[in-house]
Amino acid sequence: METYNIDKIDLKILRLLQSNARALKSKIAEAVNLSEALCWRRVSQMEASGIITCYSALIDREKLGFHFQAFVQINAETSGPNARLKFEKLISALPQVVGIYNTVGDFNYMLQVATRNVPDFHQFLEQKLKSQTCIKRINSSVVLGTIKNGCNSILQLE
Repeated sequence: METYNIDKIDLKILRLLQSNARALKSKIAEAVNLSEALCWRRVSQMEASGIITCYSALIDREKLGFHFQAFVQINAETSGPNARLKFEKLISALPQVVGIYNTVGDFNYMLQVATRNVPDFHQFLEQKLKSQTCIKRINSSVVLGTIKNGCNSILQLE
């Protein structure tokens, strides 16, 4: 994997964007003591190199009625030809799945799942996951509360 060389100015730009991706171009340029053109050339380079992957709005799922969240560990058989890609495409298409992580250990995938309530989660497990023949084992951990996530999860850059 290629590493992009960044300097102190790039680091400061990244910290500012992580704090507020909607910050005005002029404010970020001023904070790093560059012209807007030079500042945004650096941002464009970091976007092109894949350091900045996207800009998005984080929403409060509970305020939209999604009161249940769980992390679901899955042991899936993905050793056949194209089996892994097929499984990942299938799981990615499920709207209840808001995060997918390929892991090592007792399970090879961890899903972050959000539903409106426990019955919806149960239905998701039974109809969407347990019905998949490639899934050999499932373990769920229910989220009781979120301590750190999203806007308060800023990668510390040195």
